[in-house]
Amino acid sequence: MSKLIVVLGATGGQGRSIGVEVAEANTDDQASLERAFQGTSAIFAFTDYYDYFFQLGPEKSMARKANVDVFIKENLAGLYEKTTFVMFTIFAANLILYEIFRPIYLVIVRQKMGSILSCPPGHSVSSIGDHKVTSGIFVRGIIENPPKPGIYVKCNVEDLTMGTFLAAWGRSSGISPEPNSTAVIQISLEQYVALWGEMGEEQASQWRFFQFMKDAGINPSQVEGFKLVEGKDVLSEELRASLVPAEEGMKTMDWSSYR
Repeated sequence: MSKLIVVLGATGGQGRSIGVEVAEANTDDQASLERAFQGTSAIFAFTDYYDYFFQLGPEKSMARKANVDVFIKENLAGLYEKTTFVMFTIFAANLILYEIFRPIYLVIVRQKMGSILSCPPGHSVSSIGDHKVTSGIFVRGIIENPPKPGIYVKCNVEDLTMGTFLAAWGRSSGISPEPNSTAVIQISLEQYVALWGEMGEEQASQWRFFQFMKDAGINPSQVEGFKLVEGKDVLSEELRASLVPAEEGMKTMDWSSYR
């Protein structure tokens, strides 16, 4: 028997990978939402980050995203007992969606495309790959094999480094396919913030946090009071095989703006 899944934001990259039929509703109009939710087996709702960061600034945008799970847990007990919190890792498409991630031609390093970051080339980066495909795969797996209520699911396809992530872009885009034709240039935190302002500070703080967790040997799934499972663990073998890693997903993207 088929299940009806309502997607809030079905026209975006994540939502589009799940939704197939468009219905109109307004998140500021409870009655319209109740009509849209009639007969549903599951509701996929996500919190935006980058777009709202640029529109609202760091405090308001993070208040929307960082506290939604706490609000549900503390104020909506009935909803909390039905909710799985899904965390997607870095999109391959970030390299084209946001200026702060876009590789640039490095004049000082002849014939190289690169990224100027506040972290080293070997810094760990977890990626969901092609989010327009893999988001839907993970959500399907969660619906078919639902975790216990209140669980956080880390949806990740592969673990790379900043250097290998950039090299994968160079090969898949065809812009810098040769070995050693891409480079990550590390600058200081102060220089990075001077370049990118508040977004630079926010992004750098994320990288510092992830590096701290790695250096300290902290496994989030073993942190007391934080119930985390790996997304791949809820997928069937068939669904795992259909995940699209970063380099494969990048091959389908339009990189003509770089040429």
